[in-house]
Amino acid sequence: MEKNYLTKHRQLTLLIGLHGLAMSNAVADNIDLSHSLTVDGHYLNTDDDDAFDWNGLYQFDLSHTLNERLTLNGGAFLATTNHPSAVIGDRQGFSNIESSDPLALTAFNLTYRNDDIRVLVGAFDENSEFAGVNVAGNFLNSSMGYSPTLTHFISYPEAATGLVIDSKLSANASIKAAYLTRELSFGDQQHLNAEFEWQPNAGSRIVAGLSDGHWYGVGETRLVRMEAWDWHGFLQWGDNNRYADFQRHLGMGIVVNSTTNDLSFGLATTAAKTQRDVTEQVWELYARWQVTDSIALQPDVQWITSDHDVVVTGSDYPDDDVAVTMRMVLTW
Repeated sequence: MEKNYLTKHRQLTLLIGLHGLAMSNAVADNIDLSHSLTVDGHYLNTDDDDAFDWNGLYQFDLSHTLNERLTLNGGAFLATTNHPSAVIGDRQGFSNIESSDPLALTAFNLTYRNDDIRVLVGAFDENSEFAGVNVAGNFLNSSMGYSPTLTHFISYPEAATGLVIDSKLSANASIKAAYLTRELSFGDQQHLNAEFEWQPNAGSRIVAGLSDGHWYGVGETRLVRMEAWDWHGFLQWGDNNRYADFQRHLGMGIVVNSTTNDLSFGLATTAAKTQRDVTEQVWELYARWQVTDSIALQPDVQWITSDHDVVVTGSDYPDDDVAVTMRMVLTW
């Protein structure tokens, strides 16, 4: 744990140095720098009581173009460390910016690419490379991002360290593989990922993946364009019948984007079953308005049900909670 901390500390120090260099405009032509600040205010209606909570996240990302083939990428965040999900007992994580670490590295890697292959080595967010749902990026619930059955995934707020090779097989198909590792207090952890992606047409993709012996899948497509609105649908599933907390998961949803203004809407559901046959289901509805180029507002409502008390304690009533969130995102 100490060695891993020191390694990340050195990486973070170097990343902050690159950030300062970019801010000084010394190599501004070669460095793309972006910042974002996300603040969530929550109203939580639980079986026991009502509560108000909030959390926030500041993140910066940079990309330094070394030459036409090589890019150095980095990122880090500052976050609040309170856990609104614990207030309502939500195990899938209704707020995807919760973190136990106030400061952490999210990426520090070198990427090589040509027309047919991309190779990444270093630290990165595993979910940015694998098992992601492109059209589901604005949902707040963590399970809309990737299946909770992939409990070994090294994703926010941690960064994976490893090697990714992404190869194009044809104009519509590609295959990606990775070796990843991290240091834990009880020893090193390594695992392998493999993912096949097929794009049958523009706006559609089908993904089949195998991660540490566990299968997952993602499908998403443009359903229809109706006047000024694009309708998209997605489906995701995961299965892990060995040692994961969540063993089976299924999620699906619809996202509607305006083609004439900066509005979007999403409705989705995710259901996951644990080792103890407890099922937690979430329904989520959001509306997002890009007020300016730099400011976005997003009200979000989640209805979270769980039969934990019925299965475990013999209660006659399942848990039934509501989380209402107002998210504000600033980018510059």
